[in-house]
Amino acid sequence: MTIYINTDNGLFQSFPIPSGDSWREATEQELQDLSAALRKNENLIRESEWQAQEMLVIEDQRMAIEEEDPEALPGTDKEWLQYRTKVRKWIEGAEGYPEMTRRPVRPS
Repeated sequence: MTIYINTDNGLFQSFPIPSGDSWREATEQELQDLSAALRKNENLIRESEWQAQEMLVIEDQRMAIEEEDPEALPGTDKEWLQYRTKVRKWIEGAEGYPEMTRRPVRPS
């Protein structure tokens, strides 16, 4: 079986997954490469899900600000717009991506 992982240049790279006895024949480097590719893919999925969730929060907060909702989170409409731009640009290639500690920070 083979899996395909999106690489830094936007192309997909194939990684054969050893099965049965072929696990014993796989080199340490092949296993490390597969493991690294899977971790990277998990990070990309995690950050994509975070980004989608934050976009929903941003729109909700902008609506709350417009409606002068007393339970709106801190920040002005302009700050939330600026945050939305940062979240939208939080993609592969952005500085710090995909480190969770380097994500854009909500207005406070």
